[in-house]
Amino acid sequence: MSQPIVLWDAKRRATHVFDDAGISITKTILPPPAPPARYDMVTVLPKNSKTIPPLAYFCIRALVPHADQLHHTQHTVPYSRDVVSSLVPLAPLAAPFSVKNKDSQPFLVSSVNPRLLATLGQVMHPLPQEFRDYDIPLSDVHLPLLQQVPSRENFCFVTLLALPNCKEMCDDTIGVIRRLNTLTALDIRGTTVGSYGLTVLARGLSWSDDELQSRTGCWGLRILSLHSCTNISNEALPILSKFPLLSSIDLRFTSCTRHAITKNLADSGFRPSSNRLLFHPVPLDVSLKQLEDLYPPSMYSCGLTSVFKLHVDKLNHCNVRSDHKTKPYILRNMMEGPINLINTDSDEESSGPAGRASQDVQASTTSTFSTSRLPCKENWIRAAVEDKKEQLHPLALARPPPQWSVLDALRPPVRHQPLYAPQEEPLRPKLESMDRGRLTKRTLSSVEDMVATLANKNKKRKVESEFANASSCPISVSKPKNPFVKSGGSTSKSYGSGGMVRSVFAEQRDAATASTLAKRGWTKAEPWPKFCDGGP
Repeated sequence: MSQPIVLWDAKRRATHVFDDAGISITKTILPPPAPPARYDMVTVLPKNSKTIPPLAYFCIRALVPHADQLHHTQHTVPYSRDVVSSLVPLAPLAAPFSVKNKDSQPFLVSSVNPRLLATLGQVMHPLPQEFRDYDIPLSDVHLPLLQQVPSRENFCFVTLLALPNCKEMCDDTIGVIRRLNTLTALDIRGTTVGSYGLTVLARGLSWSDDELQSRTGCWGLRILSLHSCTNISNEALPILSKFPLLSSIDLRFTSCTRHAITKNLADSGFRPSSNRLLFHPVPLDVSLKQLEDLYPPSMYSCGLTSVFKLHVDKLNHCNVRSDHKTKPYILRNMMEGPINLINTDSDEESSGPAGRASQDVQASTTSTFSTSRLPCKENWIRAAVEDKKEQLHPLALARPPPQWSVLDALRPPVRHQPLYAPQEEPLRPKLESMDRGRLTKRTLSSVEDMVATLANKNKKRKVESEFANASSCPISVSKPKNPFVKSGGSTSKSYGSGGMVRSVFAEQRDAATASTLAKRGWTKAEPWPKFCDGGP
């Protein structure tokens, strides 16, 4: 099982202290353990059940741990309410006998294990409408598994991530979002994410290292809300063009200028849009529904009836006791009337970005999907925005949604095969064959210094070897010299045909004496013959 996706800014909680020796020590706090999930505390079948579940119940339960590999089966079965009811509990009724037909009673999808949802969506078609929207926190242990399920012609996952004003979202932590391979809509308005954070997010667009070379990263991103992200500047505009399916960008109250937007994004088809359903304060699911209404057949790899949306709007699981205590922000606005939604937006645009909330991150990222997905709330939002059709803002950009076939046309880079055999060693790269265009100024100067150092060392070694060859004398290997043998006398040792062996010290002494006499202009007398006992 892969590690969960934990969004935690350790630098924000870091403290610096000094020990007795004056050394600075940085202390950080690790993220606390996440509370248990709701689906782990709900049982589907009671222990005293009098009915035997069907055989398909046990088959589906056996496939649940392998939900990311079911695309290899390529086999589906028709929908059966008896099988699903044995796996998923029914939602409690508000009043007894409120539903006349038992088959029309909805399921309690919020208590379903995410792996079970992925298994049912891949092996059984078509599922009821309540299965197509699932709320899941970012740190759920099964969310990385759902991101590994590939999109195909009869099934796909769509992830909507909404973390507005989240204090944990910054340039240092946005890299964990790259693991969301099915991310389609992203709302990080009011955060400290800057141009570097978008660069990190764009670098995640890559290919896997296995033989399949599947896409990894946020390739399917279509909606990006950067509203009130003051650290976003014109440097981030070229990065936005790297997302091939991006259709809506909210750059209001950022540091971007109109001239830079026209220069970098006009060629990609982005224009200021007057469609208010695509931008804040409209929830992400309503904005995505608007794009689906514009181009329904080409938005995803499959039909809309086979699309399952994962709504990620909080970091951790909420406690069961504290759940549904506060009404979401959008719900309060909708109850006051549709006109307040427009007034809130106009006030916000005239007064600048709103102040950061001082409450907890989990409370500041309250879900709005559970209310906005209701048909009546969606109709209220549409009625509120249809009254104003003028151009919303020059930094509210949109373009026609690109088709999903754009991703299918992309191919991974070709891997070059080695030109040498497995037993042979590869050729060493030459310095002359280096691509200097890929080197920066710092690395280029380092390489030049290294080349100059190696050239000086090779030149010095060459001079030393030539000097050693010129000054070396031939040494007899068959007759080794003994440096401790004295010259002459009875202690001398003869070799061969009576030759006297002279000591090395004697030779050095004679050489020094000869050089001294030569400097003084004297000549050395001839030695006495060997057969003479004394001098004249």
